[in-house]
Amino acid sequence: MTETKRCGGYKKHWECAEDYPDHMVPKGEFGPCYARNGLQGMCRRCRRKGDKFLNDRKNPLRNPRNNAISAIAARMAGGYKVFYELPKERRIEVRRAAKGAVGDTTPRHKSEFGQSTPMTKRETTVVEGEQVPEGWVYVVYNPDVPSVLKIGKTFPDGIPSIMSSARRFGRAELADKFWFDEAYKAEQAIHTVLSDCNLRALGYSDCGVELFKCNLNDVRGAVENAKH
Repeated sequence: MTETKRCGGYKKHWECAEDYPDHMVPKGEFGPCYARNGLQGMCRRCRRKGDKFLNDRKNPLRNPRNNAISAIAARMAGGYKVFYELPKERRIEVRRAAKGAVGDTTPRHKSEFGQSTPMTKRETTVVEGEQVPEGWVYVVYNPDVPSVLKIGKTFPDGIPSIMSSARRFGRAELADKFWFDEAYKAEQAIHTVLSDCNLRALGYSDCGVELFKCNLNDVRGAVENAKH
């Protein structure tokens, strides 16, 4: 009598079900492994099905969005759709920059000397006094993704803070800045002129409202419009 073993299938799918509807498959159909019985949990046919699924480029599990580097790379590009529309060489550059932003992810073990403390402590800045309407409308971009611009506003001495914040997740350069007596109204007017270029309007829902797919000349034209 042929010895059999229950096949576990792949994600509740059994390639062997046509020949073995009860999932009891001859042991000769299983590959070897280091399990107690020396056999893999699924038969060779089901394993081939699983390998094909994992190697399929359209398989969402092949490159999950919760991967830290992928998530940061997409954020730097202005969304997953923008990222995957980039040429392969550009995607590699963006992922390299994202990998640098993630930093060292080596697991840390508890020290025998007790819990470690950070070298620096982040402080919360509280702005006191009257909020002034004047300020800068700035344009910031990532050199790895030059086609996507971030257009925002800040108070008169806020540019350094904006650049520091932008560089937390990768490279960032200040393309230009424009002074307005009423920065908020100017920012809104510029956003309205460039609304067709806003990434949200282009179908990217996983990004901020200040991101635009345009060039600096488009922004400067919108700035002139906002001044009149």
